Amino acid sequence: MTAALILDVLDDIEPLMQAAFDEVRGTPAPGSGLDQVYLLDGREVVNDFLGASELGLAFDHLRYMTREPPLPIRRDTYDRIVTIGRRLGVSAAGWAAVAPTD
Repeated sequence: MTAALILDVLDDIEPLMQAAFDEVRGTPAPGSGLDQVYLLDGREVVNDFLGASELGLAFDHLRYMTREPPLPIRRDTYDRIVTIGRRLGVSAAGWAAVAPTD
């Protein structure tokens, strides 16, 4: 199920996001990639979209969370993002800004 896969990827992304915020002691530099809305509370946003059966919007927010800071995602996380995108009919350009670090 695609919703479960979105949540699975979110489980990978959340600790990375928290680590990024911890690194700046919770205060991102103004205008930086971390100085964006709905990053640290991304799970709530994704869950709201999933609860409304808006898989595409949930996926969009997930991608937003990975590319804004940007986060150092693993290859297997990236592969699951690609799988989600394909299931939702998103073109490859839809995840082009998200790249694995390994």
